[in-house]
Amino acid sequence: MSVDEVASTEKDTIIEIAIDAIRVSPFQPRRVFSNEELDELIASLKSVGLIHPPVVREIRNGEHVLYYELIAGERRWRAMQKAGYAVIPVVLKRMMADDVAAEATLIENIQRVNLNPLEMAEAFKKLIHVFGLTQDKVASKVGKKRSTVANYLRLLTLSETIQKSISLGEVTLGHAKVILTLEDPALREQLNAEIIKEGLAVREAELLAKSLMQQHGKQELVTKGPKEKTSYPHPKEKYAEVQKRLSNECGYKVKVQPSGEDICVSFYLHNAEELETLQERLLKDSPSFKGM
Repeated sequence: MSVDEVASTEKDTIIEIAIDAIRVSPFQPRRVFSNEELDELIASLKSVGLIHPPVVREIRNGEHVLYYELIAGERRWRAMQKAGYAVIPVVLKRMMADDVAAEATLIENIQRVNLNPLEMAEAFKKLIHVFGLTQDKVASKVGKKRSTVANYLRLLTLSETIQKSISLGEVTLGHAKVILTLEDPALREQLNAEIIKEGLAVREAELLAKSLMQQHGKQELVTKGPKEKTSYPHPKEKYAEVQKRLSNECGYKVKVQPSGEDICVSFYLHNAEELETLQERLLKDSPSFKGM
């Protein structure tokens, strides 16, 4: 079921209900709602009103409605709660089966909301285990590549400590992919801790992961006695060493730092004359430069 199908069918009815009569779906993948984003939504509600009402279905006991379960629009519902509204307009989906409602909730949130990587992974897992979908089917339903779905699911193989770091935003999806390149659980924990402590970029984490694997390989060749804590060259220390050597060579301040997947080298100059001098020093042995 697509988001459009969730939002509009001939059985829809727009009604007003008590805001406290709504309950969150147990299949809602999102767990974290920041006060900042709710406050922004409240400001929008006060300015232009509620343009798209939340979507709900009735949960009944015979003829009696027990409560209304959210299918879509939890942020809007939470924002109106926080703003002090007593009633809320909703789109009521009548006669929606449990499995259809659950699948619709998961897919709607995956497609529309900025879920953190762990919430996304859990949502994919539920679609596979609860509804018996293959990774290909999940990918097709949510508009993503199968490899993307597989990469998210791999996050669930990480330790609780690392998963918590991802949920808190201390470690990004890119960092997590690097952590997964290490097979040893202890090395994964060590890399995770270093990423958080040092604020490592993804490229820096990759360099550290390679260093850890090299050190780990050397340890296995040594005796089976008690292992001592090994030291390894930290990426930032490597950059500092290169900065110093380049600066000594060219005579100007140099900064080396990661930039996404690349490494950026910056020269700090005061004027065009210094640029000319730097060019001469860097290209003095170049045949093309000599001919200029």
